[in-house]
Amino acid sequence: MTESRKIGRGMLWLAALGLLGMLTLAFDRVLDHQQNPNSSPGSRTGAGFVEVALAANRQNHYVASALINGQEAVVLLDTGATQVAISEPLARRLGLPRGSPMQIATANGIATAYSTRVTSIRLGQIEVRDVSAKIVPNMTAPDVLLGMNFLKDLEMTQRDGQLMLRQYQ
Repeated sequence: MTESRKIGRGMLWLAALGLLGMLTLAFDRVLDHQQNPNSSPGSRTGAGFVEVALAANRQNHYVASALINGQEAVVLLDTGATQVAISEPLARRLGLPRGSPMQIATANGIATAYSTRVTSIRLGQIEVRDVSAKIVPNMTAPDVLLGMNFLKDLEMTQRDGQLMLRQYQ
């Protein structure tokens, strides 16, 4: 085989690997969007209120990107959770102090969690300040479960795979 043929084959393999890499990135983005269709939730304001519309993901859950103490996190709205629950890796990244331990009932059984407080949770233009939360050591994705202590003062309307959250000023 001549030297130019070897170079040609090498270039063909590099091009194929490059194409495969680009396709992998494209499909990864599609899958991420299916899991979290609300990576930048839109807001609108009206006379005395702020409203955020969230689309349901493929599992009919409401997952979104939010700001916890100003840092981005993936949240799942969970009306079955009493309090906001935060994964331990995110709590460490945010510098949240571990308060007193407590036993909690989760979908996976009884677990130990630690009390903490969050200065601010912002979902689109909706913001709730000084929120009590739990740090849950073995919690996996998403980073945060937004429980009823976040949702309690919001008006919620669900229709056709969309959840409208409204916060009155």
